[in-house]
Amino acid sequence: MKKLSISILLFALISCSTEKPNENVNNKKAIQEIKDSYGESERFVEVMLTDADVLYISVRDNGVDQSQFAHTICNVLKSNNATTKWVKIVKANSSNDPNADNSYGVLLGDCHCN
Repeated sequence: MKKLSISILLFALISCSTEKPNENVNNKKAIQEIKDSYGESERFVEVMLTDADVLYISVRDNGVDQSQFAHTICNVLKSNNATTKWVKIVKANSSNDPNADNSYGVLLGDCHCN
């Protein structure tokens, strides 16, 4: 019984100490670099990092597939040793659009960062 109690306690401590993506220092550093590099851009609107560790960037739709931009963002994440491994570029202000990928909006491009 003692071993089971200790195991449960250790599991609880480990579970509680799990860092959320928004709290990770490297993720914060990468997001700041992204904002500094692209924040003044006419097409760039907002950056959102979810608890599922997916980075969403909303942009003004210019009709171009944004997968290459997502790949560029992956490189920024990698250079900062971020934990985030998936970038999705979505159309700004499209969360209520019938073609929305999910609640974040219409998907314009994405990239799985390896």
